[in-house]
Amino acid sequence: MRDQVVTWLAHAFACSADDLRVTFDDAQGEALDASVVGVTTSIRSLGMSDRLSLAITTYRGDVITNTLTLRVAPLIRREVAVASRRIARGEPLTSDVLRTDEQWVPPSVVPIDARSLHGVIARSRIDAGTIIRPEHVDQPIVIKKGEIVTIDCVSGGVVVRAMARAMAAAREGEIIAFQYLESKRSFNARANGPGRAVVVVGGEPEAEGGGDVANARGRTETHSFGQRNGVLP
Repeated sequence: MRDQVVTWLAHAFACSADDLRVTFDDAQGEALDASVVGVTTSIRSLGMSDRLSLAITTYRGDVITNTLTLRVAPLIRREVAVASRRIARGEPLTSDVLRTDEQWVPPSVVPIDARSLHGVIARSRIDAGTIIRPEHVDQPIVIKKGEIVTIDCVSGGVVVRAMARAMAAAREGEIIAFQYLESKRSFNARANGPGRAVVVVGGEPEAEGGGDVANARGRTETHSFGQRNGVLP
């Protein structure tokens, strides 16, 4: 049964059996060493933590031959990104402050893929030797509150460009409110990089304040991306 438990855990944690170390409860050694030839084994988790409780039932045909609750403490070998020195809040996570390593970690430690760290910053101070996890990182602010931002207003095949003031700070992909420079009307748009946002008129995010964003005063240019006779202009 011991091997079946290891196989089940490897599947549960999406790793190979070679990348798994399992500490079993010594008190249940006899049950773990029992033969499973001709036996069907059902394993289910009673909750996920660093020390797991597994409900195990064995069947021989239509007869239940054994039921037990097994406690195990697994460690998974993961490739992790580690802080090579103390990283200040808001500091970019670059190769200068990180190193990659292989470590045996409990299930509660879910490391972030080092390849996905490009462009992110530290959400709070990170001490040297810390394994970088999703809760440690954040996207940088690309639009500051009060900043004058270029807004691309997309309506069908037409794009109208206008200027508006950000009513809040935003990270890449976040939707925030903006206000026209020449009126009090506001609308929502999605941040698309430093100093730039996009809104689709008649789609999401919707304009607020009863105004069509494409009618914004202060627009500077219009581009048509529609087809003419099947040929893109």
